[in-house]
Amino acid sequence: MNLEISLGMSQELSQRLALTPQMTQSIQILSCNIYELRDYLLDAVSQNPCLEVVEPQNFVRSAGGRSGVQMDDWLAARPYQPSLVEHVTQQVRCLLHTSEEMRIAEYLIGSLDESGYLRVPLTEVANGLGQTVQTVERVLGAVQSCDPPGIGARNLQECLSLQVGQYSPQISQPLLLLIQHLPDLAAGRYRQVKKILGIDDAHFEQLMVQLRSLNPRPASGYTVVQRDTLLPDVRVWMTDFGWEMDIEERILPMIRVSDEYSQILHHAEESVRDYVQQQYRALMWLQQCVLQRQRTIRRIVKIVLEVQNHYLQSNSDCLEPLSMRDVALRLDLHPSTVSRAVRGKFLQTPRGTYAMKFFFSHRLHPEEDLSAQAIQQHLKNWIEREPPERPFSDAEIAQKLSVQPGVQLSRRTVAKYRDQLGIPNSSLRKRKGFGDFF
Repeated sequence: MNLEISLGMSQELSQRLALTPQMTQSIQILSCNIYELRDYLLDAVSQNPCLEVVEPQNFVRSAGGRSGVQMDDWLAARPYQPSLVEHVTQQVRCLLHTSEEMRIAEYLIGSLDESGYLRVPLTEVANGLGQTVQTVERVLGAVQSCDPPGIGARNLQECLSLQVGQYSPQISQPLLLLIQHLPDLAAGRYRQVKKILGIDDAHFEQLMVQLRSLNPRPASGYTVVQRDTLLPDVRVWMTDFGWEMDIEERILPMIRVSDEYSQILHHAEESVRDYVQQQYRALMWLQQCVLQRQRTIRRIVKIVLEVQNHYLQSNSDCLEPLSMRDVALRLDLHPSTVSRAVRGKFLQTPRGTYAMKFFFSHRLHPEEDLSAQAIQQHLKNWIEREPPERPFSDAEIAQKLSVQPGVQLSRRTVAKYRDQLGIPNSSLRKRKGFGDFF
């Protein structure tokens, strides 16, 4: 067998998007909520000696022209408390090394629910961002290593397991084994658990004390902002001509090139003039990024109002199916752009103020017209109406839900959505006091 080794050169043509500093700045501004954007702009001014701030008028008008509160009073009343998103994002920046990983992390962090759980399947995240599930899992691991312990968990068992690292190996190992038997513990099958783990009563009680010290809702101590000082990023209201919209910008500082540096342009030497002109172009790009942010948010909210119109104008508890990928396709945007545009932002409606991501609920199946959120609400309604002495089994609930047109559910699907709602199975619902375990 003849083996020939040769050296040569070849050319290969490939496309690769490299983020420029301008593109990075545009992405950062799009991701900011109204509070973060104000801070970002003020920070940009502090780093550019050619710029100065012209504070907005000392008055805030609410949507529809009604008078509001004094701007200084509002800013003074707003207590600074880092949101969960800000707290976790600051930590994860020290753990990840590429902008692509940070993009995934921001998507994951922005998808956490109010308890700090990640309810979105990793396959959906991977498909939406054009990544592999393995890459998303690796980034999720970085998120889950952040404070508060248990953040980013996908279920209660994972949440508690992430928190046992605070204990010594002598305690954490048996505690991890105990966590694997949560259903048995909730059902009161303590003797069976002790037999499986091979521990005595004293050791079992010690582990139970430590288990109860863990936090099943790691995000419970965090709020985005106090309700009485919440300033929504977008306000919408209904008129005789349809929905009207107002993108909040009244607390944003007005930025301009200072008069001192403007005068330099007329008599300074060429190198100085070039520097001032460069800073002026940077200001123009900054303002353009802010305008683009407003336009993107406006386009997304317009679709939200169109799709969720029935929910917003009625007492319905069910959202229409709407995914970020759906919006991205309609607007010819990347799903990550939509994710950034809604991250951490609030929408004030006649029905109340909601996190913008609340209005996104994926379809249970591609061919069906009901969202997963709507299915969960119907499931909850059936359980609320069930006879206490004989709760419905998952199979019975699946059968009842399948009576609705276009809905075909398996027993496993019902069990999955029941778990996501934090509702125990029928045998535990029949028992009294099962909810006192935690």
